[in-house]
Amino acid sequence: MLKNILHLRGVSILNKKEQESIRAGSNICRITIIYQDGGRDSVNVFISGSTGEEISQGANNFCLSEIYNEGVSRCFYDCEYDGFGQ
Repeated sequence: MLKNILHLRGVSILNKKEQESIRAGSNICRITIIYQDGGRDSVNVFISGSTGEEISQGANNFCLSEIYNEGVSRCFYDCEYDGFGQ
C-alpha cells in the first residue's frame, strides 16, 4: 500500500515527528485499507488541497485507486480538517 501512496499526486507519508507537529485544520487524512483476506493497514497521509472538499476528493481518489488497481476489499478515510471521527 505505501508504495502506491507515494505515486499519487499531492500525497506524502509523514514521519513520526511530522505527525506530532500537526495542528487542527490541516490536510492530514487517515486512510484505512481492508484486504480481501481480512488484513488491514492504516496510515496518516498529507493530501494537497486548500479546501475541505479538495482534501476529501484527494483521499477519495486514493481509495478508488486502491480498490480498482490493487483489488482491496474496502478503503475509507477520515480527514483532520473536519475533526477525526466526525
